[in-house]
Amino acid sequence: MKIGRWQTPFEQGDLYITGLFWGGDFMLQLPGGKRYQIKNTPHPGVDLSLELFHLPSEGRYRLHYRSVTAFRMLDEHGLLELWQALSELGDEQGCNSRLIKDHAWSQESPISFFHGHSDGWSHLICTGDECVEVLCPSAPEIIYLGKCAAMED
Repeated sequence: MKIGRWQTPFEQGDLYITGLFWGGDFMLQLPGGKRYQIKNTPHPGVDLSLELFHLPSEGRYRLHYRSVTAFRMLDEHGLLELWQALSELGDEQGCNSRLIKDHAWSQESPISFFHGHSDGWSHLICTGDECVEVLCPSAPEIIYLGKCAAMED
C-alpha cells in the first residue's frame, strides 16, 4: 500500500463526517419504453458531496467531487488495513486526508481503478470512526461553510 499526503484545511485535528450525498439527475428507461427522469441533486454537476465538521477550528466544510468512478464509506471494521499502514508512517500518523493506492480495494475492484484516470490514487477522508474513499480524476472542490459554535446549556 502507498500513502501520500493530501493537503487540506482539516488534515490535522478531530474530524467528523456529518453528511454524504451521492448521485445526480437519474434517467431510468424500462424495457416497455416507460421512462423516468429523477432530479435529485442539490448540487448540479457534482457526483458526490461530503460534509465535514473539524475541531479545534469548529469549521464546517463541503467537498464536491466530480467525475467519480467509484466511492466507498467504511466504518471502523473496514479501516483495519488502513490503520495498520498509517501506524507505520510514524510522525504523519494524525492526518485526516490522504491519497492512497495499491491497497485491498484497488485489488478487489481493478476495473474501477483502471477507469479512474487517477493513476490508481484515491482521495481518502479518515476520522476516528469511519472513512470515505473516492476515486476520481482530480481533487474535490473544498468549500468552507463557516464556523459552528458550541451550544450553550
